[in-house]
Amino acid sequence: MSANFTYSIIAIDKERNEIGAAVQSHAFCAGLSVPWVQTNIGALVTQASVTPELRAAAIELLESGDLTQHNLENIVAKHLTGAETQIALMDVSGNIAAYTGHDCLAFAGHYIGDSCSAQGNLLAQDQVWRAMGEAYSDSQGKDLGERLLVALDIAQDCSGDFRGKRSAGLRIVQLKSESKPGRYTDSIHDLRVDDHAEPLIELRRLYKISCASRKWYNAMEILTVNASPEDQQDSRPADLNAVYNQSLTLYQQALTDFNLLSKDTEWVQFWYAVQVAKSGKLAEAEKLISKVLKHNSRYIELLNRLQKNNSYQYLNKLKLPN
Repeated sequence: MSANFTYSIIAIDKERNEIGAAVQSHAFCAGLSVPWVQTNIGALVTQASVTPELRAAAIELLESGDLTQHNLENIVAKHLTGAETQIALMDVSGNIAAYTGHDCLAFAGHYIGDSCSAQGNLLAQDQVWRAMGEAYSDSQGKDLGERLLVALDIAQDCSGDFRGKRSAGLRIVQLKSESKPGRYTDSIHDLRVDDHAEPLIELRRLYKISCASRKWYNAMEILTVNASPEDQQDSRPADLNAVYNQSLTLYQQALTDFNLLSKDTEWVQFWYAVQVAKSGKLAEAEKLISKVLKHNSRYIELLNRLQKNNSYQYLNKLKLPN
C-alpha cells in the first residue's frame, strides 16, 4: 500500500487535444506514484492510502468507458482502505468522478471545476483544493501544462502540503490518437522532480525545456514526414523549399528558447543539421553543421563516426571545410 499525502489536479483541453495531471508533495517521488495518464483512455490520480489493487481497479474503470461517480464509489467500497483513499478520474469525454474518504488526514477534500478536478489531503488549510481548481479555470487561453503549473503554484501559495514540499510531477498526453497505444509521440510532457528544495520552480524549468524540445522535435518531424533522401526522389514533395522553410522556422524558435535556458545548445543544432542533410538540403545542412564544428571539435569526431555508419551514409555527401 502506498501513502501519498499530497495535492494534485487532473484536467482536459479538448481544443488542444490534450489531457494531463500534475502533483506536488512532501513525499519522495510523488510524480511517479500519484498520476496516471493514457491517450484514448483518460487520467487519474490516486493518493492518501491506496492499494495497488484499488489503483488497478480505477484504471480498469477508465478503460471500460463507463466512468460514473456511482461506479467509482462501488470500486472504492470493495477495498479495505477506501475510507483513507483519495482518488479522481477523468475520461476522454471530460467526465469526472472524485472521492475523498472520510478518514483522509485533514485538511482533505476535492473540487470539481471547469474541465478539471483538484484534490488534496494533509494540507495546511481547507481552501487549497478549491483555489487550485479556480486558478485552473481562470487561466483559460494558456497551454494545458502552464495551467496545471499555475494551479500547483496557487496551492503552494496557500501553504500546500502541511509538511512542506519535496517532489512534483507533470504528465500530459494527446487526448485522442489513431496511433498504436503507447506510441511515444502521444506523450507531450512527462516530467518529474523527485527530491528538491523547490520542486515547483524546478518543474517549471523542466517544463520550459520540454516545450523547447517539443518545437525542436516537430521541426525534425516535418522533414522526416515530408522529405526523403536523395535516392527516393519520387517520395519527395513538389516544393521541398517550402517544407524546409516551415521546419526551419520551428527550429529557430526552439533554438531561441534553448539559448535562454542553457548554454549547451550545440546538440540541438547538430542533430537538426543531420536531419536537414537527410532530407536532401545539403547546402543548408553544411552551413548549419559548420557552425557547430567550428566551436566544438568533439562534433567532428561524432560526424566521423556517423559517416562510417550505414544509416548515415548521406552525410558523406557534405562538403565541409577541413
